[in-house]
Order: sequence, then structure tokens, then C-alpha cells
Amino acid sequence: MTMQVVKNASLSPTVSMIYPASDIQISSSSEIRLYATAMDMDDSLYGVQFYVNGEEYGDPILYDKSRPMQNYVYGINWSPNDLPGSYYFSVKAIDSSGNQTYSPAVVINAAQGNEYIPNIALSPIS
Repeated sequence: MTMQVVKNASLSPTVSMIYPASDIQISSSSEIRLYATAMDMDDSLYGVQFYVNGEEYGDPILYDKSRPMQNYVYGINWSPNDLPGSYYFSVKAIDSSGNQTYSPAVVINAAQGNEYIPNIALSPIS
């Protein structure tokens, strides 16, 4: 009699962009913080990677396993660097099995900024 070993397939992670919301407008001279959350039901979450216009933005942000996964927020600053236009943002969650899940893209529009107008940065309250 032979015994068959069945490996459990790793579940794909889930990911959600929580800021910015789609269709907001910012100044091309401002800076915003991109925020996302990610979960993995089999506790194999590795981290997230942000994307701007389909290109990787920044380094992957690793999940700190010493913190609870639920409500863990990943963030990175971004600026249009005085280039007006439409920008597309998404985030990818990666687990240790190589499974990847992408969030739906959100679009923001950067209008021509004015360097003499003060900028205000707001962060979510935890």
C-alpha cells in the first residue's frame, strides 16, 4: 500500500488600495502618501509592491510578522514632480509561495501646480 502526500495549495493574498481614491485631483507640485492593506488567509504574506503607471514604484515593502496582519497598513510617498497629467496607481500583494494579487487601478489627475502656493499633507488617523 502506498501513501500519497497531498500538499495544500497556498491561498492567494488579497490586497486593497486605501488611498488615494480614484478620480481625485492634486497639484503637480504636491506630494501624497499611497496606502494599501493586504491579507493572506494561510499566513504566508511576504509583502506588497506599489505601481505607478504600470511600473514598479519604490522597493517592495515586506510584511513585519511581529505585527498583526489585520489592519496592517503599507505606505509610500509619491509626487508627480511638477508633471501634470493622469496617473494610475495599483498595488500587488505577494506571498511566500509566489502567489500574486493586484488591486484595481485608481486614477488621479495632477493639475499644474504653483510653487508659491503652500502645500498641506494629511495622514490618516489610526
